[in-house]
Amino acid sequence: MLPYTAETLFALFDEYNTAIRPLPALALFFAAGVLMLVIRSRQDRSRLVIGILAVSWLWTGIDYQLIFFSGINFAAPAYCAAFVLQGLVLAWTGLVRRRFILHFNRGFIGWAGIRIAIIAAVILPVIDWQSGVGWTDMRLALIAPGATAGFTLGILMMSKGPIPLHLIVIPVLWTFAAGFHAWILGIPQDYLLPVVGVIALAACLKSRNRSAP
Repeated sequence: MLPYTAETLFALFDEYNTAIRPLPALALFFAAGVLMLVIRSRQDRSRLVIGILAVSWLWTGIDYQLIFFSGINFAAPAYCAAFVLQGLVLAWTGLVRRRFILHFNRGFIGWAGIRIAIIAAVILPVIDWQSGVGWTDMRLALIAPGATAGFTLGILMMSKGPIPLHLIVIPVLWTFAAGFHAWILGIPQDYLLPVVGVIALAACLKSRNRSAP
């Protein structure tokens, strides 16, 4: 059903990660930094965090989806458009209008967000590695689509107020698409992504209902 196999996909990530060196190492550093900024910062660092997320969506859309992924999937330009749109929406909401503040709360949603961010940034790449792929084949948050979507949802769940629905639509849809692709290709670790999407959507709806008068 898909025009490529799991082996072809991981070979593409090997080519991609090698070509953009040293960004994979920097992506791990920035993902850890983003998580620490949201959890431990006593000052509002929302603009910095949202800026990093926005750039990561733009980068992944243009560099990965359009330049690399389009070589094995004809739908890649459409995926690129969705990722660029998400990057612009994040930038508009968090940088231009400043309508969204990230601040870790110790409630259920906040702790769930931490766990989801760690799953996307650490657990999924480790499972990739343990499944037999090389270090350069791993799919990392901030530069790979599925991990970036999951990581973004985890960070957005650490919101000071209601989670804006328009910020999670594309990431949630991508987690569902990634889960469908994983089922076809036989990549079981990616079955976690649609679960992440469902949890994030439920958290968004709960946060909005809680703030309603």
